[in-house]
Amino acid sequence: YLKMGNKSSAPTSPNCASLSADEIESRREISEVYTFHPSSHTTVRFAYLNQRGLYPGDPDKPNQDRVTSTIFGDAGQAAFMGVFDGHGPEGHHCADFAKNQLPSLIVKYISGIQNDIVKEARGEKDIDDNNSENDEARCDSIEANKTRACLCVENIEKCCVKAHLECNVLLRKDETIDDTFSGTTAISAL
Repeated sequence: YLKMGNKSSAPTSPNCASLSADEIESRREISEVYTFHPSSHTTVRFAYLNQRGLYPGDPDKPNQDRVTSTIFGDAGQAAFMGVFDGHGPEGHHCADFAKNQLPSLIVKYISGIQNDIVKEARGEKDIDDNNSENDEARCDSIEANKTRACLCVENIEKCCVKAHLECNVLLRKDETIDDTFSGTTAISAL
């Protein structure tokens, strides 16, 4: 709160009273610990804590924050993590939508790029006509390292952009959510 001179603009509403330990606990969502192995030498473990804020004028306002994580890849060596901050009257529904849709869209686009790489290596798809590498050797190498081959920075960016844009289009088309004055921001990592 803002304090100037001897006066303070701290809220004086009875709804602003301190929360009990039980009330604080009821506002929390704590995840399990997730583990994935991006390489044979690395293990990544993560978890999250999400806590609904206290709004003096609306103590029962729903938490509009959502968190998701998806571990994928042939050996579980990749992960997508997203944090969604809903806003507006239907923000919690928008954040739920993104939480539920975006991971599968990311996996869809990663799989698509993997398949394109394998098709290119087999000569089924012409992506780079100037490449004179041995096709058989390229195919074997890419088949063996399919996920790692597609997860270069350029392809990660393409997958993320396409998936986020498609998620937005799908949200706008969903007639069960009025997103006229609502939406969600997304912070994601792959």
